[in-house]
Amino acid sequence: MLDEAVSVAVNKFDDISTGDERNILVVDIGGGTTDISGVKYDGKQFLVIVNSGIDNAGSWLDDNIYRYLLRKSNVSPTNNERLKLSNLEECRAAKELVENFNQRNFQIFDSNNIKRDVILTHKEYEEILLKFYQQVEMLLSKTINECKVKKMDLEYVIYAGGICSSNMLRGLINSKFNLMDISYNEDFKVATAKGNARYVNMNNDLHNIINYSFGVDMMSRCNGELTAGIENLIFKGGLLLK
Repeated sequence: MLDEAVSVAVNKFDDISTGDERNILVVDIGGGTTDISGVKYDGKQFLVIVNSGIDNAGSWLDDNIYRYLLRKSNVSPTNNERLKLSNLEECRAAKELVENFNQRNFQIFDSNNIKRDVILTHKEYEEILLKFYQQVEMLLSKTINECKVKKMDLEYVIYAGGICSSNMLRGLINSKFNLMDISYNEDFKVATAKGNARYVNMNNDLHNIINYSFGVDMMSRCNGELTAGIENLIFKGGLLLK
């Protein structure tokens, strides 16, 4: 069983030279959970020294964007599960566009199952993101302090998970904690599929999500090959498919 934080660290330092000790902060913010770990490379192996997490993550942002759009348009949410999923997928997909542009037009279904156009501005998105960052900041402070108690002088930070593709979020963390960000040009997907389970559909099933994860990639490297029996792979803190 491969710990997610280790899989992320190894993915970055897979060519690390033996003997070079490193202390790494892994910030993994996926769909369902935010997990922050202090990972030590002692020259031979990667060890998770400190680990902490909260249940709020990408889905929390999606839900809060959705609720904000409902309030802004003064409508009630749809009770249709298929349309509710469509609304969440719309919020999920548009976050990056809102972050990089002044505003974004969202299309959400109301309680009468009528599609409505609602605009979310960059400033409105930033306010929602800051509420999430405040939770992450508290968790980061707790984890970093625990690392200091265990004599871990953190040098690097590696980000993983879809929400960490947010330049705004990473910028807030980097400026606050002054760690060297070595996550550039990364695919931020990781081992866990828990947060993505809510978005499963014909075009985006769990097998595809897991197939492109750090965890499977690292299991493949460790075992020499990745067999078709992906259902038998278990990820610590992730999802077991049967």
